[in-house]
Amino acid sequence: MIESRTFNVESHSKVAFHVMYDLWRQQQLCDVIISVEGHQFHAHKIVLAGCSPYLRAMFTNGMLESEKNWVEIHGTDQNTMAYLLEFMYRGSIEITVDNVQSLLQGSSLLGLHSLRNLCAHFLQSQLTASNCLGIHYFADMYTCIELEATARHYIYQNFLDVIRTEEYLQLSEERLLDLLNSDKLQVTSEHQVFEAACHWLQCDLIHRSHVACRFLQAIKLVLLDMEYLQNIVSQSDWVRNCRKCQVRVNKALMMKQNSKALEQITPRAQPPSIYVIGGRNSIDSQLKSVERYDFLLDQWSTVPSMNIARTAVSATSYNGLLYAVGGECALADTPDDTLYLRCVECYDPVLKQWELKPELKIARSFIAVASVGGFLYAIGKLHGKSLNVQYF
Repeated sequence: MIESRTFNVESHSKVAFHVMYDLWRQQQLCDVIISVEGHQFHAHKIVLAGCSPYLRAMFTNGMLESEKNWVEIHGTDQNTMAYLLEFMYRGSIEITVDNVQSLLQGSSLLGLHSLRNLCAHFLQSQLTASNCLGIHYFADMYTCIELEATARHYIYQNFLDVIRTEEYLQLSEERLLDLLNSDKLQVTSEHQVFEAACHWLQCDLIHRSHVACRFLQAIKLVLLDMEYLQNIVSQSDWVRNCRKCQVRVNKALMMKQNSKALEQITPRAQPPSIYVIGGRNSIDSQLKSVERYDFLLDQWSTVPSMNIARTAVSATSYNGLLYAVGGECALADTPDDTLYLRCVECYDPVLKQWELKPELKIARSFIAVASVGGFLYAIGKLHGKSLNVQYF
């Protein structure tokens, strides 16, 4: 025989809160009045203290409000407080694009963390190019870490769309500089960053021209084409009217002649792309041409060709660079036979050039290539024989 047993009634608290909700709606047994913007809300201290750390501290920590049955709340409006009280009693709420910001503000004030998180996730689902800057600023103001990071990432990924919005033109100087200084901006070329800065400056040139020099510091001028630097940047009004800007442009022009200096420049994040490398067609037995599909622009373009034409070439990416490994090519005197290759090339999408790298120890084609832990691995058969692995 079991002398004792513990039972848990899962519906107990739900039923109790349902009764308290009915009492609240009928204003029965209420022991406190919450005043917001002159509007009075009757409520139960025990319910408010159980849901809100802010109100619990107010009622229990010996503050003046702990001895009163009337409390005035600042920092929110009466409509939002009505929603917050409803949530505290019922545990459910309708979040809309119209009330989400005020609900997040109010839930942050009262310490309603679950509601605050719901509002943050709702805002994440509403991110667009036209509102992401505002949402990011709002998240940063209320220390919504996950929302801030998500909004910032969205801005980086959709930068070319964001700069066409009204929010972008209304950015403060410091916020825009913070954005333009980031290497995580996904652009196809540095000239897009320069034009984004020009767009913001020209929106109110009279009041913004004095900060042009600061913005030029955020542009990686050395990554711009020589022709663009000379004909576009140098000839822009705010560069011609600023001696410091002219000095920076001239310095960039000189740096472009120094390959070692160029290697020290950190490129922006490249947008997602697909590369098609080498292969063959009905005319050529092997190709060295390369094409690139840009997800942002939704179009294919031709990029510089490899140094060595080949088919059955393998490829992988590492640290923002593209590697073409091995492959084969047809022999000139016997087109039906092929020569297996050991060559390895590396493509830099910023400098737009291929560079030969140390060759494979053994010629290979139709292999798998992967980058893991700072190494490149070439996995597969050699000369149509046994399986083998090399790493670089």
